[in-house]
Amino acid sequence: MSEWQPIESAPRDKSVLFLCSRYMISNGYCIVQVVWHPGYECYIAPNGLPVNNATHWMPLPPPPTA
Repeated sequence: MSEWQPIESAPRDKSVLFLCSRYMISNGYCIVQVVWHPGYECYIAPNGLPVNNATHWMPLPPPPTA
């Protein structure tokens, strides 16, 4: 698995990422799966809500093999 990287280096394409923010950590969770939405200029979580305050990102791990 990759290391967490600063949000400034995150891809802004159709890549699906894990994001983390200080708010998420302080509330007991850290990872949200997102995709960049060019029309809104932010990352969108699976529930359709924007994630605007991310501080770090990492790529998704590879899927498991059988």
